[in-house]
Amino acid sequence: MLHQQKETNTLKSLSLSVKPFTLDGADNTIFEWTEIPLKDVKDVLTSKNYSTIHWNGKRLGDNFIHADAIMVDLDHNATIDDAVAKLDELNLSYILVTSKSHSPEEHRFHLIIPLDRPIVNGAEYKAFVEVFCEQHFPNYDRKVRDAGRFLYGSPSDAEFMCNWDRNPIHVDDYPIATGSKINLKALDNEFLPTLRVCRADGSEIMAAEIMEKTAIYCPFHTDSNPSAFISYHSTEYKHYIHCSSCNGGTTWWEKTSDDILEKKCGSFWSHKSKVYEAGIVGDVFSFQDVGKEKFFIRTRTKSKEAKENLFDYLVTERHIHDFTSIEYHPRADFEESNFEMLKTEGKVKVKIAARPADLQDNDFIEDRLDEWFGKHKDFIKRWMAMYAYTNFTPLPTLIFIGERSSGKSKAAEMISSIFPSMSLTPHDVLGQFNPYAEKKLILIDESTREGRIRYEQLKQFSGSEYMEVNKKGQPQLPVRNNLHVILMSNSKTPVFVRRGEMPKDEKNNQFFVYSFSGFKGPIDPNLPEKLKARMGHYVRTVLRDVYADIKDQTLGYRYSIPVPITADEEALFMNNATEIESMTDAVIEDVVLASKRETPVHENDTDYSSFFIKGYLPTVYLEEYTKNRRGRVTSIVQELRERGYLHTSDTVRRRIGDDRYSCYAMTVDFLREIQSAGYLIPGDPSKKGQVGQVGGQVDGPIFANN
Repeated sequence: MLHQQKETNTLKSLSLSVKPFTLDGADNTIFEWTEIPLKDVKDVLTSKNYSTIHWNGKRLGDNFIHADAIMVDLDHNATIDDAVAKLDELNLSYILVTSKSHSPEEHRFHLIIPLDRPIVNGAEYKAFVEVFCEQHFPNYDRKVRDAGRFLYGSPSDAEFMCNWDRNPIHVDDYPIATGSKINLKALDNEFLPTLRVCRADGSEIMAAEIMEKTAIYCPFHTDSNPSAFISYHSTEYKHYIHCSSCNGGTTWWEKTSDDILEKKCGSFWSHKSKVYEAGIVGDVFSFQDVGKEKFFIRTRTKSKEAKENLFDYLVTERHIHDFTSIEYHPRADFEESNFEMLKTEGKVKVKIAARPADLQDNDFIEDRLDEWFGKHKDFIKRWMAMYAYTNFTPLPTLIFIGERSSGKSKAAEMISSIFPSMSLTPHDVLGQFNPYAEKKLILIDESTREGRIRYEQLKQFSGSEYMEVNKKGQPQLPVRNNLHVILMSNSKTPVFVRRGEMPKDEKNNQFFVYSFSGFKGPIDPNLPEKLKARMGHYVRTVLRDVYADIKDQTLGYRYSIPVPITADEEALFMNNATEIESMTDAVIEDVVLASKRETPVHENDTDYSSFFIKGYLPTVYLEEYTKNRRGRVTSIVQELRERGYLHTSDTVRRRIGDDRYSCYAMTVDFLREIQSAGYLIPGDPSKKGQVGQVGGQVDGPIFANN
């Protein structure tokens, strides 16, 4: 005869292991244990795969932690009416939902029925489900006995019934058959130290954190009063729970194994001769030397034997020989920040979630982008989308120019708010310490610097695969470079660049240079906070859609997306010429003009145009040109080579007519410069192999007609 429950099931929620619906078996290995309010249960059962079993890691019977309810899968000659009648007879709470293959002719459905105490062993779970179902639902699917079992979510239009205010199943009313290989004593007497218990005052705490005798509600049966207590045994070195109501008085003991030692070590690691604690503080990975004593205090390990066992496990199983790198992976599609220690590689992988979604007001941000960037708004949105949803992907440096209160700083701060912990505005980017190296975004405010930052410095930030992080009081650690740059300046030329490196194609442009116009209208001092409050939702909606549209279109672009060549960028390169660049510009102009003239400007000047149009630059010409201009021939030659105007080969002797000189060989680009200015060079200048040929005598045009 069944035990008559005096108490009904008063729970208002159901705990399940869930994951998004998929039919791919390989993708149904990791489930998340979560508490679901009854009002949301139908939505969960019709949108996710689920199980009443809680696993430690992968969905395996060996990883069984506990189950608060059982699942019954009925699809063979069963009917909903019969099942409900049986549940009514037993006065049991239940949830019923039809499965994908259900039809009026063939009833196929799932039941979830709560238990009066958790089952904490996979073997007991299998045996109990078998005994219960054989007695009451003999048409059940035998696969449901598996301690690693889950059920596929039902269709959205499934039939759903919930009657949750009756009795749970009284587990002890269904004794497991004599002769079973299950160790019932072990089942009754062990619990995981990760078990959370409810104290008499209603507060919850992890069992392993209690060191004094404490009254609790029994975690192994439905307890309306704190009829149990938990304490720590000083000679057994583990906790125990005794309940006076369970079978006239039952004691459970804390389970001890390597798995438990692993859990107690938590985030502690052995490195060299020290004990370190790893964790994420404010979305930044921290690795601090805490020492052995604090390690024992934090793990609540008191006895000498327990300390020796735990420390031995730490140095044998959780020892890191060396750090090779830290990799930060901020992405807007991560639900929360966490890290993974890859001890065999000495690498830490840190996942950083984006700013939480707060206010849902995308139009507010769209209006600001319109106001600030106008026709370049779509480019900025693409940049932000790539920044939010990719890592270790090259993006162009953003250079914002404008007077104070023009909006450049607020725009930069809005972008940086996507990952607040992953951006930094350093006072000195060239000093000894560089904590910004492990960030994803660096904001450089030129108003706080003396002089302009150099092109080579920006290349260093974006060009190296790894950077060494040097922080005060912490060991240097290499990190994989994920750094992007926003440079803000009041100056039109905040960066020293080389005129010869002016980009000519949006596919190969490293800079987006944009000048903010002066802001007109009342100043809103709360604008930065308003933008931040809306950015979390914006990045998960608008920018998510932008990224979906462009993620497969990044091939062919050096910096992932096409980068507009603005008038401000052209001015930046034109206004940055050094003395040698200006002199080289003058040489190019003089060569082009000389190639067009029939006679030299001055009567005593030598005419080198016959050499120029055939692809040669005489050394004597450069010597004469720089003689009174305080220039160096070698510097001009180097600049012309860097611009791609001269070949890198040594000088050769060439004779044209009666003149014979040592010459540098021009490239096609230089000859096209001459041709574009109006001098018609015979032949086809696209035939690169015929330009500046070395060896032999040249008497005619170097371009041969095809």
